[in-house]
Order: sequence, then structure tokens, then C-alpha cells
Amino acid sequence: MGAVDASTAQDSSRLDAGFDARDANVSVDAGELDIPGEWEKIQASPGSCPLWTLRDASVIPPLPWKACANGRPDCRFFSADWEERGVVWGFMPWGNDPVHERSGDPRVAYVRGTRHQSKFLYFVSQSIEGQAHVAYAAYAPTCASMFGASQYGLAIGLYSEAEGSFLGFAPLASPGAMTFTKAAIEPTLDAFSGTTPVANGILVEQVAFGSRNHAARFDLQNKTFYGPGILSEQPVKLGEGFIALMATSPPVIAYVPPAGGYQPLRRAAPGHQFFTLTVDHDTSAIVWAEDDGNENMTIWTSPAATTEAAMQPRRVAKLRFVSKIAARNGVIAIKVNDNLARLIRLSDGLGWDLPKEDGLEFSTPLWLTEEAVWFLASRRYNGGFPFNSGIRYARNALGPPTVPSGL
Repeated sequence: MGAVDASTAQDSSRLDAGFDARDANVSVDAGELDIPGEWEKIQASPGSCPLWTLRDASVIPPLPWKACANGRPDCRFFSADWEERGVVWGFMPWGNDPVHERSGDPRVAYVRGTRHQSKFLYFVSQSIEGQAHVAYAAYAPTCASMFGASQYGLAIGLYSEAEGSFLGFAPLASPGAMTFTKAAIEPTLDAFSGTTPVANGILVEQVAFGSRNHAARFDLQNKTFYGPGILSEQPVKLGEGFIALMATSPPVIAYVPPAGGYQPLRRAAPGHQFFTLTVDHDTSAIVWAEDDGNENMTIWTSPAATTEAAMQPRRVAKLRFVSKIAARNGVIAIKVNDNLARLIRLSDGLGWDLPKEDGLEFSTPLWLTEEAVWFLASRRYNGGFPFNSGIRYARNALGPPTVPSGL
């Protein structure tokens, strides 16, 4: 199964009996939106999932970076303490690939919390060290929503029990001109957990709550999904198609061509599992982490390939655990544990350790350039739930790599 028409009827038996799509329209006054500014309702948005866009997103303050307390001149951080204490939603990067770069400016797509957040999720695309460029508000009580931004545009996935799932797309220059398609990879799926705009489409991951994931590319012109047709997750753009993890036996990393279907690239050895994968944004090299079942995880890489025969897998480094990888220009960023992050050179596995700022715990890597690397971190107050935060290290102060590969 390669292509699925988005017009395929959704299973009405999965809708809550208490909902009637004819009565799905939500009545919300724009005055209830608690980020100041001029909000405009997107009239094309579904009745049960109304959306608003902020006419001038630059009214949202820059992320409040400041010098780290540890005295390192190469270290800066911020805490999303504009949110209520005990809530993690102040700053939450969103989707499989939350950062993209425009003219050398890294921009992060994230959920921004507010002190009175109860009805809305605020989706923002903002320069990591500068102004906000786009902001949407999604009505949360009746709607599960997902946001993604890239150089190709803006995408939102919506799901309500009253109306099912929709995909929205808008060009970067016109966030209010979002158009929507009622769409599901298959009728049994619910919310979208990833929506990344790609050339002429949206790379999506859709889930059945609590159980299964499917990945596919949604073609904006013919309103059709092109995917592997099996359980799959973590889609990442590669050339005209994408790669993803396939829930086969044994598990495989596979390439999904533009017309759908899949080509296995790497099969897991007996007892092994794949945990995460990505593509180097500059070299197109494939990078993944493979667990041997004994708490030993190896980072591998291969030049870009679309068939198993073309793969040239090579071990890079060994660690106890890797949950997410960011890759740029032959270097990857990973979290080693709560107290330590690391940069690793793909050519030889040598690395640089990055100690945490006092009071912060590392979460996941966000982005790296030749000049800097950014991580999502968290700060706990009085043993409670964490604030999400960010931490940045200047790479030119790191010197030569000193951490061995562990192979």
C-alpha cells in the first residue's frame, strides 16, 4: 500500500456518541486569548477546532537568554518562568523536527504557555535568539493539535471527536491564509504527532491514541498520503522521500519513495532495537542509534542511500543511552544523561562534553551550527514539575575534542 486518498471516509463509529458534527462549532470570544495583540480568526478552520493567528507576532517577547551562573563565558540559558510554576508548557518545542533555519537564523516551533492557560495552545515560530515570526492559538478543550514550521511553510494537524482529523497548510508569508483538508492516513487513526512541511507536502505522523503510529507524506496538490502502509514512526526527510523506523520483524530503517511503499535500508540484528534516527541537514548522512538489548547503544552513520545495497553503515560511538540526535555538518548533539550533553564528530567518534548549568537538567538537543549548540533543558522548583528551559554553548570555546568514542 503506497498511496491513500485523504477523502477516504473516516470511521464514524469512533466518534463519541455525545458529539454531533452539526453542533461541533465552538463559540469563543477572541478576548479570551491571553497573549496580547491583534488576533484574527482563521475562518476556514474546523468548527470544533477553531484557530486564530496573531497579525504581528513580534509582540511576543524574545526568549530571555542570560549568562549562565557557572561563570562560563560560552554558556547562556533561559527559563520559561512566564508559565505557572509546576507546569512544563511554558516552552515546549513541538513535533519531530522543531527547528529550521532561514538565512542562517535558527527558528524553533514551540508551544508557549501563559499564566492563565486553560482553553488554548499557543503555537509560535520564533528565532531562537530573536523575535517571534508566527503565532497561532488553537482551542484545546475539544481539539488535539500539532504544529510544524520549515522553510517550506506552516502546517497544523487537528483532531476532534466531533469531526475527525484535518491538515492545514499556509505559506510562511501568509500565516492567516491557511487551508484545511479533512485527512487521515487510515480511518482508525486519531491525532497527528508530527506535521513538518516539505516541498509540495507535509511529512506527518498520526497515531491511534495510546497504541500505534503511522508515518506518511501528504501531497498538497492531490490530497493523497504516500507512506509505507505499515506501522512506522520518526519520519525524516531524505531527498524527495523520507526515512522512518518500521515496526517489522526484525525492525528496519527504511526509505519511503515519493510514490509510497518502502525499501529496507538497515535491518536490526537479533535482539537489537532502533531507538532514534535523523538526517544530517548539511551532508544528508543518515544517523541512528541501535541498542543491543544489554543497555549498550551504538551510534551509526551511513552516506545517504535509498536502497539496502547502497548503505555503508559505520559505527561512530558507543554510549549507555541515546534518546534523540541533532546532526549538522558532520557533528551530532546528544544528551548523555540529565547532567551531561555531548557533541560527537561523525568522522572519528571523538567528542566534546558539555556540563550542565547549576539547577538545570538536559532534556534533548535542539539545533547546532558552526558557532553554537542549543539544548532543551528543565529546571525544578522545590521538587515539583520542571519548567522547560533552553541552554546554549558557543562552539568556538570548546577547543579540540577530548572524549573518546567508546568503541
